[in-house]
Amino acid sequence: MAGQLGIADASALKLYAQRGQTGYEHAAEISAVYGYVDFADPVKYEQLRLFLSARAWTSSEGPVRLFERAVLWLRERKVLLPGVSILTRLVAEVRAGANDRLYAVLIDAAGPALIQELEALLRVEVGSRLTVWERLRTGPARVSVPELLRQLERLTRLQALGAGTIDVETVPAGRMNALVRYGLAGKSSALQGLSGQRRGATVLCAVRALTSEVADDLCDALDAIVTQRVVRKATRESTAARLKSLPRLSKASLQLAKAAKTLVEVLGNTEYSRAKTASVLAKQV
Repeated sequence: MAGQLGIADASALKLYAQRGQTGYEHAAEISAVYGYVDFADPVKYEQLRLFLSARAWTSSEGPVRLFERAVLWLRERKVLLPGVSILTRLVAEVRAGANDRLYAVLIDAAGPALIQELEALLRVEVGSRLTVWERLRTGPARVSVPELLRQLERLTRLQALGAGTIDVETVPAGRMNALVRYGLAGKSSALQGLSGQRRGATVLCAVRALTSEVADDLCDALDAIVTQRVVRKATRESTAARLKSLPRLSKASLQLAKAAKTLVEVLGNTEYSRAKTASVLAKQV
């Protein structure tokens, strides 16, 4: 550093910190020369907040990822980085606002009556140890006709809730998928412990996803049953019939082989006779 600054005695650099304002003055001068702006600049601050809000709304990125994106955004635009705690609080506020907006949009789209009906799935029915939701999300144990009928009844009950008819086109799919994963994997007690709007929004997304999943499982089970009981049965019957006909086919094949051999011999003798006759006539001539 002394060489770059043209200072012969490098020990003089120790005197730099004697005056407290020197570092701040030089930092301001460097910022002015290279075009850096302070984080407190209202225009840049609002732009950063809008950027983080858009990221938090359209993606399911966590706070660490959003923090990293905020730092990258600031560096690209030559904004002096604030303290870690300041940027952390900003990211937390933006994520909380995006989550509240997500829950409100989903709750408004579904309506209070449907949300109340969906939240009732988290309660244990009389005479049962499991909640309705835990029984609904239990998949088929094996492929059979009784299990197929049970899955059909399960799909009918899910479709009757009407969650699949809710218009959620304005909600990013990534945000809904995050709620779906939590709703399908979490226990009913954990879902009940969520805040009011978050609980209803999570159950709504999970029921929508489960309805499609059960419909797919039902189609797969039906295909498996048709394959096992119809196609394979027909294949077995066809194979049995073919094996039954093998003795007759073998006998007919032997008879055909003998007939073909006789025919070849006759044709061979005929050709030999014609050739011999032609040879005799040629000698006489």
